[in-house]
Amino acid sequence: WTVRKTTKFKCKDCKEKESQEKIELKSKIATLTKANRLTNAKEIIKKQFGNVNTYDRSMKIIERVLYREGWFQSAGEILAAAELIRTRTKARPQVQFGKWRVDYVLPNIKVLLEIDGMHHNNPEKIGRDRRRDATILNMLEYGWIFVRVKEAVIKENLKSLMPLIRRELDKNKFRKI
Repeated sequence: WTVRKTTKFKCKDCKEKESQEKIELKSKIATLTKANRLTNAKEIIKKQFGNVNTYDRSMKIIERVLYREGWFQSAGEILAAAELIRTRTKARPQVQFGKWRVDYVLPNIKVLLEIDGMHHNNPEKIGRDRRRDATILNMLEYGWIFVRVKEAVIKENLKSLMPLIRRELDKNKFRKI
């Protein structure tokens, strides 16, 4: 048995302290990351509309719940939340379905809304997303649909979110059972 140069022996208390420090550091990083996403979302709104006044109410609500675990994984999700709040659309964020989470559930119109970042452009990821969506839809009663919106579309034109959702609802209105 040989001791490697990189081997470090620590007492139980030191290991515990180091572990706690890592947890605290991860928490600080997560907090700063979410604050950065919120700042990015505000900048995008300012760029699109010249100011953030139209979304003041939305931003205040988002700021109250910003640091909930699992919520707001991207600036696009924050933008979507801001638009859903502005349009007074009832939405539940980060709803668990089996082993998956859906970004937003819009229960009044039976829509599962996903905001897709760049990593969803990969053909392999698209296939996995379709299988995931189908599995989740099978868990629900008939009539629910998935609406996937590219984050870039929201960043380009935030107010296009609700018309996109309505368009998808209209497309699926005449589906056969």
